[in-house]
Amino acid sequence: MEGKTKFIILALTGILLVSLFLNWQVYNSKIEIERDRNILKQENASLSSKVEEGIKDNRDLKDKISSLSKDVERLTRDKDEIQKKIDLLGKEKEDLARKLKAQSQQQMQPAVITGIPAVQETKSVSLPVVNDAYWAGVLKAKANLEVQLGNISEKLKSLGLNNEQLKKDKTALELQMKSLDSEKQELKRQLEYNQKSLDNLAQELVREKNDKFQMQGNLENGLSTLKNENAMLKKQSDSLNNQKISLENKLAGMDNKVASFEKEKSELENKLRVMDSLVQENISQMGGFKKKLEAAAYKSETEMAEAKNKGAVELPAIVVRPKTPTVRSVSSIGLSGKILSVKQESNFVIIDLGEEAGVKLGDSFKVYKNNNKEIATVEVIQLRPDIAACDIKAQTGSISIGDTIK
Repeated sequence: MEGKTKFIILALTGILLVSLFLNWQVYNSKIEIERDRNILKQENASLSSKVEEGIKDNRDLKDKISSLSKDVERLTRDKDEIQKKIDLLGKEKEDLARKLKAQSQQQMQPAVITGIPAVQETKSVSLPVVNDAYWAGVLKAKANLEVQLGNISEKLKSLGLNNEQLKKDKTALELQMKSLDSEKQELKRQLEYNQKSLDNLAQELVREKNDKFQMQGNLENGLSTLKNENAMLKKQSDSLNNQKISLENKLAGMDNKVASFEKEKSELENKLRVMDSLVQENISQMGGFKKKLEAAAYKSETEMAEAKNKGAVELPAIVVRPKTPTVRSVSSIGLSGKILSVKQESNFVIIDLGEEAGVKLGDSFKVYKNNNKEIATVEVIQLRPDIAACDIKAQTGSISIGDTIK
């Protein structure tokens, strides 16, 4: 029982260690999955921030391109207006040149018309002065227009350079936009892949969680079963301990009984010795009595023969028999006992029933082997308070000490 209890304790300890090891592995795998999930979340967040930054840069570049396009359109309009002004100034210059040429031709021709007053000549003489001032203003205006035209040309050149630079920037921005679009697509693919990975991780976590719950349920059921078995075994152990204590008490009582039986045995042996001496004495007395009866019988037969010879009346023989008690079967009174001693050579036994048990002289008993097989019939011939001597009347088997009598 102690070995079984130790085996159960070792089995429980092994199951507990296995469950702790499995829980530790599940916990470590859960921590690793959580770490990978956090790393994926951080990568997802960084990729999302990169995508947002790329979208923002794309928006900024688009704004810059639109503003540059507006500037180019405005400069183009200014250029067209300046070109129109230049064309107008060219037309005015041509007109003034034609007018100056016509006036110079008129001044070079002699006056052929008569009757023109002198005042007119004076006026024609003073006209060139007015025309010089006018032409000086025209030349000044022309110079100014040329300066403005040069400035406008330089601005147009610078605008052209800016336009070329803007075109280059636009090309670079378009290339950058394409690269950003490709990066955006790549980031989208990575996001989709990470999302799928996260979904797979979530499914794996759910499966592991369910497996863990199932394992915990199985372990709890196993532990509850083991607890119940342990409680049952404890109860059995307690009951066995109680039985052990009771058996020890019984053994102590049996020891006391054995001591009392030894004492009773010694007393019975003393009684048997006394009974043996009594039986031997009774046997010797019975032998002497038998001899006396035989002598009396022989004497009576002799006397009868003599009387017959003398012609007397013949009388039946008087036989003197010892007084025998009435034979009584004890099966009707329900007595039961044991054989204490066997004297096979003297044809008698000693039983553990006496006058105190209600046994009387002449009572007959059946002797049983193993309490079920009848092997002999005995009859009480001597009585004491707690034992009796019995004559063996019939026998089919060997009588032994301890056989049952009824």
